[in-house]
Amino acid sequence: MTQWLLALACRAFPRDYRARRSGELVDTALLAANGSPWRTTREAISLVGAGLRQRLHATEADTSVQDGAAVLAGVFAVANLAIALFGISLAVDAEPFDHSYPCCGFFLPNPNVVDWWWIAFAVAAAGIVLGLALAIRPLAVCAALANVGIVGYDALLLAPHGTGHMNAISPWGWADAYPLHQDWLAPAIVLALATAAAPSRRRSLLHVPLALAAAALLAVLARENWGHGFLFLLWPAGLLLVPAVTLGWLAPRLAAVALGVSVSLVPPVVGYLTRPSGAYHSPVVTLAAAPGLALGIVLPLAHLARRRLT
Repeated sequence: MTQWLLALACRAFPRDYRARRSGELVDTALLAANGSPWRTTREAISLVGAGLRQRLHATEADTSVQDGAAVLAGVFAVANLAIALFGISLAVDAEPFDHSYPCCGFFLPNPNVVDWWWIAFAVAAAGIVLGLALAIRPLAVCAALANVGIVGYDALLLAPHGTGHMNAISPWGWADAYPLHQDWLAPAIVLALATAAAPSRRRSLLHVPLALAAAALLAVLARENWGHGFLFLLWPAGLLLVPAVTLGWLAPRLAAVALGVSVSLVPPVVGYLTRPSGAYHSPVVTLAAAPGLALGIVLPLAHLARRRLT
């Protein structure tokens, strides 16, 4: 049983590695375990870790930072389109939420009206997805730059006056709704940079309906999460960030993804940490947010700098 467990652990190595079929590694592990079940389990875990590390190294040997930019651009383009679809869907809601009544001495805008901003945002978001999927680089880059301008106009000129369209993400403009106000400007900039850096590779036409379906699903989930919008995206972003940061030294593609995700999370994290003292702050989140975000930026930069120097 012990020998079978160690032999199974060796299967974690790539197919062309001698360690996958060699009995010498199993015999060495058996000697190190010395018949102890706990030592045997530890040796098996070590073999699996070493095998997965070699498998990742073999898989990522031919990848580059540009490949990471392509992954980053694809993920952010789908999320960007989901936000646009979410805003458009508000116009066909059976019971639209009306913000047009006076509140606190001023009128809040009605986000359920699809005006030129939502239309332009949706067109730009769709242009990015189509440009990336069909390898039409000029379309993708121009649409990404237009997307930055549209989001920046809303975040910098409209949001400070309480008329930002991203208020539609939350019916009451809650501070923990994501993205809200300036929160999505950083991801839009990261999306534009990643789109410009991504290599132009034609993909299957199947990617277009898959991207549209994924964006529509995210928009539906945001509607179900009414009041907090796309806040649920922060959890998968955090789960993606941990392995991307820790394995970035082996794979430049993961380092690029980790850097882009970390930069995009700066606005909501800063907004959370700078809330008024009377607002609710989770001690765990407060202690982990700033150091985790700093590591998410510094470590990928160190990985990429080390790879460039070597």
